Amino acid sequence: MSSRLPFRILVLALPALLAAQPTAPTPADIDRLGAMSEINPKVQADGEPWTMDTGSREESRQFYRAIYGVSEGVPSGWDGDTASGTPGTTTAAFKEAVRNRVNFYRAFAGLSGNVSMNAQYSAKAQQAALMMSANSALSHNPPSSWTHFTTEGAEAAGASNLGIGTFGPETMDGYMRDHGPGNTQVGHRRWILYPQTREMGTGDVETQGSFAPANALWVQDSRTFDARPTTRDNFVAWPPKGNVPYQLVWPRWSFSLNNADFSAATVSMTRDGSPISTTIDAATGGGGAPEPTLIWRYDGLSGDLLTSHDRPTADTSYVVSINNVSVNGSAQNFSYTVNVFDPDVAGDDSSTPTISGSSTPSTGQATPYAVNLPSFASGLQWRELGTDSNGSIGYGAEEINSHPEIDGTSDSYSLWVTGVAATGNGAFYLAHPEPSTQSFQLPGTYLVPPNGAGTLAFNSRLGFATATQVARAEVSTNDGQQWTAVYEKAGNGSNSSPTESSYQNQSISLAAYAGQAVQVRFSYRHEGGSFFSQTDTSSGWLVDDIRMTGLMAVTATSTSAHITGSNFDYTPSAPGIKILQARGMFFGNYGMDWGPAFTAFAQEGGGDPTGDSRIVNLSVRANAASGNDTLNVGMVVGGTGTKPLLMRVVGPTLTDARFNLTGVAPNPALQVFTEGAITASNDNWDASLINTFNSVGAFALVDGSADAALVTNLSVGPPHPAIVNTQGNNGLVIVEAYDLEDPAVGTARLVNVSARNQVGTGSNVLVAGFVIGGTGSKTLLIRGVGATLADSRFNLTGVLADPQIIIRPLGSDEIVASNDNWNNDANIAAVSQTVGAFSLSSNADAAVLVTLAPGGYTATVSGVNDTTGIAIVEVYEVE
Repeated sequence: MSSRLPFRILVLALPALLAAQPTAPTPADIDRLGAMSEINPKVQADGEPWTMDTGSREESRQFYRAIYGVSEGVPSGWDGDTASGTPGTTTAAFKEAVRNRVNFYRAFAGLSGNVSMNAQYSAKAQQAALMMSANSALSHNPPSSWTHFTTEGAEAAGASNLGIGTFGPETMDGYMRDHGPGNTQVGHRRWILYPQTREMGTGDVETQGSFAPANALWVQDSRTFDARPTTRDNFVAWPPKGNVPYQLVWPRWSFSLNNADFSAATVSMTRDGSPISTTIDAATGGGGAPEPTLIWRYDGLSGDLLTSHDRPTADTSYVVSINNVSVNGSAQNFSYTVNVFDPDVAGDDSSTPTISGSSTPSTGQATPYAVNLPSFASGLQWRELGTDSNGSIGYGAEEINSHPEIDGTSDSYSLWVTGVAATGNGAFYLAHPEPSTQSFQLPGTYLVPPNGAGTLAFNSRLGFATATQVARAEVSTNDGQQWTAVYEKAGNGSNSSPTESSYQNQSISLAAYAGQAVQVRFSYRHEGGSFFSQTDTSSGWLVDDIRMTGLMAVTATSTSAHITGSNFDYTPSAPGIKILQARGMFFGNYGMDWGPAFTAFAQEGGGDPTGDSRIVNLSVRANAASGNDTLNVGMVVGGTGTKPLLMRVVGPTLTDARFNLTGVAPNPALQVFTEGAITASNDNWDASLINTFNSVGAFALVDGSADAALVTNLSVGPPHPAIVNTQGNNGLVIVEAYDLEDPAVGTARLVNVSARNQVGTGSNVLVAGFVIGGTGSKTLLIRGVGATLADSRFNLTGVLADPQIIIRPLGSDEIVASNDNWNNDANIAAVSQTVGAFSLSSNADAAVLVTLAPGGYTATVSGVNDTTGIAIVEVYEVE
């Protein structure tokens, strides 16, 4: 077991931060800095300066999720050589990543996030970083005897924050944390958060042999003594007033105020209303730069800690009270609240970027759509997703010649190992040869069905690991900018026994991501303290047999640029299923979380993109019996509220002269269930329902017949099966459900109707009738399922092995759609997944996508070559 080598940083000595007020840069220093200034500093991204409001929890949450992560994982491209003294340079993209991290913190603190990178500063800072790495030391006044000493490097050292042990954006986090006994005055943080600064520069070198990585962040420019710009709050605090992700809260808190003297100030805090301890580390006063500051630690925490605030299970409120601050000779008091929260957890003020608009756009025609955006969004971005025929939903590390996974591990060991697998020969392996996050990402994007019926499963074996070595399975909803744990396990810390001695199967529900497109990765994190550094597979984390159930591999076929406002037009180029997503944007460049998928079915130059329609009637004619042959009719209500329905089971009436049928069930009863409980039932219908029959156009029942009828209100969400009880006398029945509301009224609607029964031959096939009401065409997914019912999810015997389905207008022999084998059609698979239909495991089942005008239709399920067996007919509304 090893101890983590600390990331060491050194307080900026120009000006010194000791008991007396730091000496400001001299007029000669200002002149020199001004000569290097880039006139009208380049703003390298549209939308700057960045500003944000920490008073909004959701804005703080999305700002963190959208912007912090864009600086992660950017290759430095460093082309220098520490051993020979060649400073080299890093890529423009890497310098931009550092700049973004600096501006992220400044905007969060209430400053204008528009610092630009000065090329001269960066070139000299590059030499300073090389000197720190080559001499394995930090100094703002390096002696000329240092290895690879340069005058320009020494100049940069005097004007820069300096860090060794890390480089790039990660070092900015260390400067803001300002841990360690030499940083009680948080000088690095204060220079990053100095309001007047507009130009900085960065120099970065990577690990090279025995030479450690290092950073020099040039933080002083010629504007040091310019007039103080307006800030969000009159003061500059860290953590700032308002809502702050827990990852950005460290033991040392600071409060800076221009022209203040904190030498006699006091500070107290409460957490969720209860007092906690505070310990003042430093209190500076007077004028000059950086600004006077009060620094303290809370709750008895050590300033040496590298870790942030614990992840809160609920938002945690801290009230800070600072009293007796002398401002221009006058005593003032300050009080503000910091709400520490988990940015992976949406709050009460969150909003989801849902898309609304036509579900039946026409090819070649622009159809308008609207996106629900938060008020702080600068606009939106939308994309179209296509099914990925190359996407995989299973990974087992068995590839011989290629590995599609994205490897995020150190070069000192291999992600793919053999001989220690759960099954097969290969497994994935993550270890900590050094205490940085190790990971691998699955290469695809996967759509979770709208009903949330998707799972991520894998075999896991965590070996020797400390309590701060944490294995995590994670998903991202914003293209990998932020990752949220869906599974987490820490080590047991034992030197004698591994955390897990054998593989454990993990199955994780992804219901929280219903309708979302997600990416998946596995990470092994170090959260401070000691760690097992061995890479012999007895230590670390082994993962095998990754599989995703109910998810569909998708890929973005097109992505828009930033669009101002909350609306966009979509013009489908070809008919078929279309999957759209949208998200809000910050500053025109940085995407928030993608919203849930919106599914439409494009028609060839037709359809009514403005008219509304819905399924208003279902009827099923079949032989009702008992056991596996029980007639089971299912209904699912979408939208909001409840749906009033008239339901009937008709048997005896079918014998009169209007129908003249024989072999009917003489006394059927009806039972309606919700989540396993009977919510409505009837044996013999009541004459008081005659007016209701007439209102929906239902045929009259014979007076006094033993048919069944009832009116019920079905809730949105769970399926509502209706069971026909023949009470021991089997026979032919018709089951009916009528929507009692006008199609133009209410938002609750029947979005899925289905029936399961024994399919015979001739007049004993399974026939489902349905009516589309309203003014617009309606796209439906209609399936006849038999073979799939035999798999392990259903375990039915005697199923219809090869069903076929035919759709006809009511009372007509015209066939408007038909199918025998669905053959894994990509559009069918996509729609089935997005409407929450169970996946079909057999190509022999039948399914069609069809767009129908308002009116009545029948869907007939029969067996190919007159085969018989149990089958389901399903009708899904496609939205």
